[in-house]
Amino acid sequence: MSGKCSGVQTILRQNHMPNGIHIHCHAHRLNLVIVDVNKVIQYISEFYQIVSKIHSYFVSSSVTNEYYQTAQQKLAINTSSKLKPRSDIRWDSRCKSFLNYDLLLPLAKHIDCDQSHLFNEIQVLKQMLENKKLSSIAELYQHMKPLEQAFPRIMSMVQAALTIPVSSSTCERVFSKMNLIKTRIRNSMADERLGDLCILSIERDYEINFEQVNDQFSVVHKNSRIMLC
Repeated sequence: MSGKCSGVQTILRQNHMPNGIHIHCHAHRLNLVIVDVNKVIQYISEFYQIVSKIHSYFVSSSVTNEYYQTAQQKLAINTSSKLKPRSDIRWDSRCKSFLNYDLLLPLAKHIDCDQSHLFNEIQVLKQMLENKKLSSIAELYQHMKPLEQAFPRIMSMVQAALTIPVSSSTCERVFSKMNLIKTRIRNSMADERLGDLCILSIERDYEINFEQVNDQFSVVHKNSRIMLC
Protein backbone atom coordinates (compact mmCIF):
# COMPACT_ATOMS: atom_id res chain seq x y z
CA MET A 1 0.00 0.00 0.00
CA SER A 2 2.70 2.50 1.01
CA GLY A 3 5.70 0.92 -0.75
CA LYS A 4 8.08 3.34 -2.44
CA CYS A 5 8.70 1.07 -5.46
CA SER A 6 5.45 -0.72 -6.26
CA GLY A 7 2.98 0.48 -3.63
CA VAL A 8 -0.43 1.95 -4.43
CA GLN A 9 0.71 5.46 -3.50
CA THR A 10 3.69 5.16 -5.90
CA ILE A 11 1.49 3.98 -8.78
CA LEU A 12 -1.01 6.79 -8.19
CA ARG A 13 1.75 9.40 -8.19
CA GLN A 14 3.34 8.06 -11.37
CA ASN A 15 0.16 7.62 -13.40
CA HIS A 16 -2.56 9.87 -11.99
CA MET A 17 -1.60 12.30 -9.18
CA PRO A 18 2.01 13.54 -9.34
CA ASN A 19 1.37 15.99 -6.48
CA GLY A 20 -0.53 13.50 -4.31
CA ILE A 21 0.27 13.30 -0.60
CA HIS A 22 0.65 9.93 1.06
CA ILE A 23 -0.48 9.97 4.69
CA HIS A 24 -0.46 7.02 7.04
CA CYS A 25 -3.75 6.40 8.81
CA HIS A 26 -3.26 8.23 12.12
CA ALA A 27 -6.03 6.22 13.78
CA HIS A 28 -4.36 2.96 12.77
CA ARG A 29 -0.93 4.11 13.99
CA LEU A 30 -2.37 5.22 17.31
CA ASN A 31 -4.20 1.92 17.64
CA LEU A 32 -0.96 -0.02 17.07
CA VAL A 33 0.72 1.99 19.83
CA ILE A 34 -2.17 1.27 22.22
CA VAL A 35 -2.00 -2.46 21.45
CA ASP A 36 1.76 -2.57 22.10
CA VAL A 37 1.35 -0.65 25.36
CA ASN A 38 -1.34 -3.10 26.49
CA LYS A 39 1.07 -5.98 25.97
CA VAL A 40 3.62 -4.38 28.30
CA ILE A 41 1.26 -3.46 31.15
CA GLN A 42 0.35 -6.70 32.93
CA TYR A 43 -2.95 -5.78 34.56
CA ILE A 44 -4.39 -4.52 31.25
CA SER A 45 -3.58 -7.87 29.65
CA GLU A 46 -5.32 -9.64 32.55
CA PHE A 47 -8.35 -7.40 32.14
CA TYR A 48 -8.71 -8.29 28.45
CA GLN A 49 -8.36 -11.97 29.29
CA ILE A 50 -11.33 -11.62 31.65
CA VAL A 51 -13.32 -9.85 28.92
CA SER A 52 -12.54 -12.68 26.48
CA LYS A 53 -13.65 -15.30 29.02
CA ILE A 54 -16.92 -13.42 29.57
CA HIS A 55 -17.53 -13.47 25.82
CA SER A 56 -16.80 -17.22 25.64
CA TYR A 57 -19.12 -17.89 28.56
CA PHE A 58 -22.15 -16.24 26.93
CA VAL A 59 -21.47 -17.40 23.37
CA SER A 60 -20.49 -21.04 23.89
CA SER A 61 -23.90 -22.12 25.26
CA SER A 62 -27.43 -21.32 24.11
CA VAL A 63 -28.57 -21.30 27.75
CA THR A 64 -26.10 -18.64 28.83
CA ASN A 65 -26.83 -16.68 25.66
CA GLU A 66 -30.50 -16.66 26.63
CA TYR A 67 -29.53 -15.21 30.02
CA TYR A 68 -27.65 -12.49 28.15
CA GLN A 69 -30.70 -11.65 26.02
CA THR A 70 -32.94 -11.58 29.11
CA ALA A 71 -30.56 -9.15 30.82
CA GLN A 72 -30.70 -6.92 27.73
CA GLN A 73 -34.50 -6.86 27.83
CA LYS A 74 -34.59 -6.02 31.55
CA LEU A 75 -32.10 -3.18 31.04
CA ALA A 76 -34.04 -1.96 27.95
CA ILE A 77 -30.88 -2.07 25.85
CA ASN A 78 -31.64 -1.72 22.17
CA THR A 79 -28.71 -3.63 20.70
CA SER A 80 -27.87 -6.84 18.91
CA SER A 81 -28.42 -10.07 20.81
CA LYS A 82 -25.05 -11.36 19.62
CA LEU A 83 -22.14 -10.46 21.88
CA LYS A 84 -19.16 -9.41 19.80
CA PRO A 85 -15.68 -10.64 20.74
CA ARG A 86 -12.91 -8.32 21.85
CA SER A 87 -10.52 -7.32 19.08
CA ASP A 88 -7.26 -5.38 18.91
CA ILE A 89 -8.57 -3.52 15.85
CA ARG A 90 -10.37 -0.51 17.28
CA TRP A 91 -10.10 2.89 15.72
CA ASP A 92 -9.15 5.90 17.83
CA SER A 93 -8.73 9.41 16.56
CA ARG A 94 -7.53 12.80 17.70
CA CYS A 95 -7.64 16.37 16.42
CA LYS A 96 -5.45 19.45 16.72
CA SER A 97 -6.03 23.13 16.39
CA PHE A 98 -6.07 23.98 12.69
CA LEU A 99 -5.08 27.64 12.99
CA ASN A 100 -1.50 26.88 13.95
CA TYR A 101 1.02 28.37 11.54
CA ASP A 102 3.78 25.85 12.33
CA LEU A 103 1.44 22.93 11.66
CA LEU A 104 0.12 24.46 8.43
CA LEU A 105 3.56 25.32 7.04
CA PRO A 106 4.25 21.92 5.32
CA LEU A 107 0.82 21.98 3.68
CA ALA A 108 1.31 25.61 2.63
CA LYS A 109 4.60 24.72 0.92
CA HIS A 110 3.00 21.80 -0.88
CA ILE A 111 0.17 23.85 -2.42
CA ASP A 112 2.44 26.89 -3.08
CA CYS A 113 0.61 29.19 -0.68
CA ASP A 114 2.14 32.59 0.18
CA GLN A 115 3.46 31.97 3.70
CA SER A 116 3.78 35.62 4.76
CA HIS A 117 0.22 36.47 3.77
CA LEU A 118 -0.99 33.24 5.35
CA PHE A 119 0.63 34.16 8.68
CA ASN A 120 -1.08 37.57 8.66
CA GLU A 121 -4.46 36.07 7.83
CA ILE A 122 -4.12 33.55 10.67
CA GLN A 123 -3.36 36.27 13.19
CA VAL A 124 -6.41 38.29 12.15
CA LEU A 125 -8.70 35.25 11.99
CA LYS A 126 -7.67 34.03 15.44
CA GLN A 127 -8.95 37.27 16.96
CA MET A 128 -12.21 37.03 15.04
CA LEU A 129 -12.82 33.43 16.14
CA GLU A 130 -11.77 33.95 19.74
CA ASN A 131 -15.33 33.61 21.10
CA LYS A 132 -16.51 31.12 18.50
CA LYS A 133 -16.92 27.44 19.33
CA LEU A 134 -15.94 25.50 16.20
CA SER A 135 -15.35 21.80 16.71
CA SER A 136 -14.17 20.77 13.23
CA ILE A 137 -12.54 22.04 10.05
CA ALA A 138 -15.84 21.59 8.23
CA GLU A 139 -17.50 24.05 10.63
CA LEU A 140 -14.60 26.45 10.10
CA TYR A 141 -15.14 26.20 6.35
CA GLN A 142 -18.87 26.95 6.64
CA HIS A 143 -18.14 29.89 8.95
CA MET A 144 -15.52 31.36 6.60
CA LYS A 145 -17.42 30.91 3.35
CA PRO A 146 -18.82 34.49 3.36
CA LEU A 147 -15.28 35.77 4.12
CA GLU A 148 -13.54 33.96 1.27
CA GLN A 149 -12.38 37.17 -0.43
CA ALA A 150 -10.90 38.51 2.80
CA PHE A 151 -9.06 35.27 3.66
CA PRO A 152 -8.29 33.56 0.32
CA ARG A 153 -5.17 31.74 1.50
CA ILE A 154 -6.76 30.29 4.63
CA MET A 155 -9.73 29.16 2.54
CA SER A 156 -7.30 27.38 0.21
CA MET A 157 -5.70 25.68 3.21
CA VAL A 158 -9.06 24.64 4.61
CA GLN A 159 -10.18 23.22 1.26
CA ALA A 160 -6.90 21.32 0.92
CA ALA A 161 -7.18 19.96 4.47
CA LEU A 162 -10.74 18.75 3.87
CA THR A 163 -9.60 16.68 0.89
CA ILE A 164 -6.81 14.89 2.79
CA PRO A 165 -8.01 11.70 4.56
CA VAL A 166 -6.64 11.66 8.10
CA SER A 167 -7.86 8.12 8.66
CA SER A 168 -8.57 5.16 6.42
CA SER A 169 -10.89 3.50 8.92
CA THR A 170 -14.01 4.49 6.95
CA CYS A 171 -12.64 2.90 3.78
CA GLU A 172 -11.69 -0.26 5.64
CA ARG A 173 -15.18 -0.50 7.09
CA VAL A 174 -16.52 -0.32 3.54
CA PHE A 175 -14.27 -3.22 2.51
CA SER A 176 -15.46 -5.22 5.52
CA LYS A 177 -19.07 -4.61 4.55
CA MET A 178 -18.27 -5.64 0.97
CA ASN A 179 -16.91 -8.98 2.20
CA LEU A 180 -20.15 -9.58 4.09
CA ILE A 181 -22.24 -8.85 0.99
CA LYS A 182 -20.25 -10.77 -1.61
CA THR A 183 -19.93 -14.16 0.04
CA ARG A 184 -18.91 -17.50 -1.44
CA ILE A 185 -22.53 -18.19 -2.35
CA ARG A 186 -22.85 -14.82 -4.13
CA ASN A 187 -19.55 -15.18 -5.96
CA SER A 188 -21.16 -14.72 -9.40
CA MET A 189 -22.55 -11.28 -8.51
CA ALA A 190 -21.71 -8.57 -11.06
CA ASP A 191 -19.92 -5.33 -10.10
CA GLU A 192 -22.95 -3.12 -10.74
CA ARG A 193 -25.20 -5.14 -8.45
CA LEU A 194 -22.47 -5.35 -5.82
CA GLY A 195 -22.04 -1.57 -5.91
CA ASP A 196 -25.78 -0.98 -5.53
CA LEU A 197 -26.03 -3.38 -2.57
CA CYS A 198 -22.99 -1.78 -0.94
CA ILE A 199 -24.56 1.68 -1.21
CA LEU A 200 -27.79 0.41 0.37
CA SER A 201 -25.88 -1.26 3.19
CA ILE A 202 -23.29 1.46 3.88
CA GLU A 203 -25.36 4.62 3.42
CA ARG A 204 -28.06 3.67 5.90
CA ASP A 205 -28.46 7.22 7.18
CA TYR A 206 -30.22 8.30 3.98
CA GLU A 207 -33.99 8.05 4.03
CA ILE A 208 -35.37 6.10 1.05
CA ASN A 209 -38.87 6.75 -0.28
CA PHE A 210 -39.85 3.20 -1.22
CA GLU A 211 -43.07 4.33 -2.89
CA GLN A 212 -41.06 6.52 -5.25
CA VAL A 213 -38.62 3.67 -5.91
CA ASN A 214 -41.52 1.35 -6.79
CA ASP A 215 -43.00 3.95 -9.15
CA GLN A 216 -39.71 4.47 -10.96
CA PHE A 217 -39.13 0.72 -11.20
CA SER A 218 -42.57 0.16 -12.70
CA VAL A 219 -41.96 2.88 -15.31
CA VAL A 220 -38.60 1.44 -16.37
CA HIS A 221 -39.74 -2.20 -16.35
CA LYS A 222 -43.15 -1.92 -17.96
CA ASN A 223 -43.13 -5.49 -19.26
CA SER A 224 -41.70 -7.01 -16.11
CA ARG A 225 -43.52 -9.84 -14.44
CA ILE A 226 -42.34 -8.73 -11.01
CA MET A 227 -45.26 -7.66 -8.84
CA LEU A 228 -44.47 -4.73 -6.58
CA CYS A 229 -46.29 -4.61 -3.26
